[in-house]
Amino acid sequence: MIDTPIHMRQKEEDLILLRLIFDRKDLLFSYLNPQLTSEDKYENWSTIFEECRRLKQYWLSEKNSYGRIADVNYLRHVKWKRLKGETLNKLESYTQSTNTLPTLNEIDHLILDIIGRENVPYLVNASASKIDWQWIERSQTNQQSEALTR
Repeated sequence: MIDTPIHMRQKEEDLILLRLIFDRKDLLFSYLNPQLTSEDKYENWSTIFEECRRLKQYWLSEKNSYGRIADVNYLRHVKWKRLKGETLNKLESYTQSTNTLPTLNEIDHLILDIIGRENVPYLVNASASKIDWQWIERSQTNQQSEALTR
């Protein structure tokens, strides 16, 4: 796929969104407890949403299945899950075949950092031994090298 200006903008905005999620991952994805309530989680998702709104990100004009414009719940239950699902689908297809290594990009690596690489086998229905972690780390190193040469 050729990177068009729109495609590149979307990728950059997704990276910004994922960095915002990464910065708050412990609050967003930890179990509820007396110190962390569902209101705290919602407040953190709201903070991320407001920052995306301030930056006028492209996905804010997307509508949910009911025709409503994107809101905090859309960010949490649709946008985040879609981005995460795309990465997990790449890894799932890799574990199902032995000959096709998917190309992991910067977005994929950031998602793996958010969800925790140790959780991937549980999320893609694969044993940890089926996932070539050295390949994943090499992929990340190659990605970083390419970024430095740009």
